[in-house]
Amino acid sequence: MMAVGVLIAISVVAVFSAVSPMGTPLRYLLKQLTAIALGGLVLFVLSSLNYQLFRSHPGVLYLLTILVLLAVLIIGRRIHAPRVGS
Repeated sequence: MMAVGVLIAISVVAVFSAVSPMGTPLRYLLKQLTAIALGGLVLFVLSSLNYQLFRSHPGVLYLLTILVLLAVLIIGRRIHAPRVGS
């Protein structure tokens, strides 16, 4: 648990320090902290479920995983993509 806390602290510092001086580092810091909070909430909810539920329905879990991965391809957008041929 302590290792996770250290990694979270390092990630927050890295995101905060990576923003250019002309940018708004507080915006990115709040975005990072929001993602950490949502991840913690999802972790808490999933850890409170009975794991036998996952064992009894592996096909549904696999299908949901594939759908979420496809959603990333459909909804996601490319940022700072390298130019081909440069």
